[in-house]
Amino acid sequence: MPALKKTPANSHAPEQRTEQQPEQRTEQQLRVTMLPAPALETIYANAFQTNYSHGEILLTACVSRNEQDQQGPVLAVQPQKAIGMSPESAKRLAAALVQTIQQYEAQYGEIIL
Repeated sequence: MPALKKTPANSHAPEQRTEQQPEQRTEQQLRVTMLPAPALETIYANAFQTNYSHGEILLTACVSRNEQDQQGPVLAVQPQKAIGMSPESAKRLAAALVQTIQQYEAQYGEIIL
């Protein structure tokens, strides 16, 4: 699937419809149309869990935070949203994330884990 032009996360207008040309051309021209996202919700996640079966991959976005209980420090993880996708879609997502991180690091410097 061709790369789509990226827009800021908060720029989703209810009636926005744009056509974007792919960056790479193949034998057959592919036109991509972004449709309006009804009630698009942005969530924050700083931890992720993945699961899979033969036909799908599940990505669960979570929020983790350090807390204290009677036994001492504990990392509390709260699931927020889950996305189910085909293995092929998951592989395209992984490639898109790699490309985005490379572009981010080229502009802002290496991300140190």
